Amino acid sequence: MAGVELGGLRSQLKVSNLALSTLARGGSYNAGGIAPKILVKLRGPTFMSAFHDKPPMRHVLADIPIKVVLNTQVGLMGATQLASTLR
Repeated sequence: MAGVELGGLRSQLKVSNLALSTLARGGSYNAGGIAPKILVKLRGPTFMSAFHDKPPMRHVLADIPIKVVLNTQVGLMGATQLASTLR
């Protein structure tokens, strides 16, 4: 996400807004260069508290798991998979 503060409130709000707007019941999977670098903050109580702090939707957000993709090649893997289907 452009302009994300490392572990800042803006990123927490974007993640929870996206999770709500898509009803990501299977989870919020965060990939890219920033997420693994701030993994400690993402696991901490400040991030989780801000993620869940959306009354009256708190109960919906509480059921959405948050995952961080650590594989740095995941973008290339997806592009390769898609390319293999194009002819």
